[in-house]
Amino acid sequence: MKKLVLLVALFSTIGLQAQIVLTQNEMPGIGDAFIQLTDTTPGATLQQTVFANGNDYTWDFSALAAHDTVGINFIDATTTPYASYFPTADMSLRMGDSTYAYFNVDASVAEIMGLAGYYDTIAFQMIYADPDIIYEFPYTMGTSFQDTYAGSFTAYLGIDPGIGYIIDSVRVSDSHAESQTVIGWGTVTTAMGNFDVVKTEIIDTTITKTEAYASAFSIWVPYSTDTTIYGRYQWNMRNTGLPLIEAEYSIDPSDSVIYSIDWLFVSPILSVDEDSRFSLKLFPNPTSDVLHITLPSMMPCFIRITDAQGRIIMQGNELQSGKVSIPVSFLENGVYFVSAIIGNEVLGTKSFIKD
Repeated sequence: MKKLVLLVALFSTIGLQAQIVLTQNEMPGIGDAFIQLTDTTPGATLQQTVFANGNDYTWDFSALAAHDTVGINFIDATTTPYASYFPTADMSLRMGDSTYAYFNVDASVAEIMGLAGYYDTIAFQMIYADPDIIYEFPYTMGTSFQDTYAGSFTAYLGIDPGIGYIIDSVRVSDSHAESQTVIGWGTVTTAMGNFDVVKTEIIDTTITKTEAYASAFSIWVPYSTDTTIYGRYQWNMRNTGLPLIEAEYSIDPSDSVIYSIDWLFVSPILSVDEDSRFSLKLFPNPTSDVLHITLPSMMPCFIRITDAQGRIIMQGNELQSGKVSIPVSFLENGVYFVSAIIGNEVLGTKSFIKD
């Protein structure tokens, strides 16, 4: 199963003075929210940009399109439906409406402990025997490490697929051997502006084994074993714990095409120091009736609310004296994103739950 970690990012100062260094302090916190877009048909120029590299280099991704959208928000792991499987997780990353990744972050590493939710229509809980290391701190030019992690999930079927006996369950096991190296640094340009980045190359060898269990035989029967080697390039930035840009390709001499590129819809203003950031506050959260929104800055801005698929639900409520209250009782239950916007600049985004 293709690795579900989408892990996303933002930030940058006005001009690049030196390569950035990521530490525990640059990781996201509970309540942070992002919108990830996917360009499913990147053209030849974007393909070349992905493979270009250097120090103090500028990668121009301003032509990236948005063919697909997903909302991503960091939440308290104890509030999720799968918390009991990950009792030591610091927080959870919710992707869309149905999938959760569970994190642990400390002074030395940021790592994923496992995944849970739905893969297509199949419910799963995949707990890694060893965590998937996302960052080793400090994370900067020259950082390099090896990582192995593995997990499995079982789907209960109870059907006869036409072979004359019932297949009770199918078990899918993934094992990963991964190398990660920061190979470049510089500036990324997207439609949102310029961002300071470090570029990372990840080589992931994945062995996926599928087995079927038939009660008539009381054994797990091997069905298939596939080995795939993927390459990924990430452009990582401060403060989100997620790549600003991520492109994956299959390592095959006859086929090294980038078929899609994920990118974050974020503003460069989010790269400034914590004390200077525009910090939205939402309460109560969750809410069933009215959502109160405050912003420390007194600058005139308007509010946009989007759903987990990135669709605009409402916009235009101007913050008066840094605060506004919005009725949300008409919304369906689920996760939504609130953005404060001046002109075309997104100052900040937070998530809330309508229950």
